[in-house]
Amino acid sequence: MLAAVLGGAQSLHTNGKDEALALPTEESARLALRTQQIIAHESGVTATADPLGGSTHIEGLTDSIEQGAARYLDMRQTYVQGHTRPTGLSVCPNR
Repeated sequence: MLAAVLGGAQSLHTNGKDEALALPTEESARLALRTQQIIAHESGVTATADPLGGSTHIEGLTDSIEQGAARYLDMRQTYVQGHTRPTGLSVCPNR
């Protein structure tokens, strides 16, 4: 549920624990609602329009992926051109 909110979901529905079998009981519906409310309150996602906007951690991960992809594409291009066989084709530098 939190991933959906951070991903920009405009609307979210939480099913009651017994909703697959029948209409949810009042207790089950209340639990589903409270689950949404707790996540909204404790995460603070409602305090900003874009909770991950400007996040240095997310930006760093994005930059790392972009650099790894660029290295991979450069090595692949070298291989396709037939100059040398590339080594270390891992896009993730930590693996």
